[in-house]
Amino acid sequence: MERFKKESSLALYTGMSALDSSSGKYKGRKASKPVNPNAKIEMMDAVDHNRRRIEQSQKY
Repeated sequence: MERFKKESSLALYTGMSALDSSSGKYKGRKASKPVNPNAKIEMMDAVDHNRRRIEQSQKY
């Protein structure tokens, strides 16, 4: 985890956040290309585990 200085860096690495592709009047977002698919799968498993086990996450 020391590899990532900010949470946003980890989110980009796993493909969990979008990049800003705005230009002029155009406002848009696009998916990050260099995504680690294994890290993304593990992150989604952790989120799903949390959703199933934590009551606050279920309510959210």
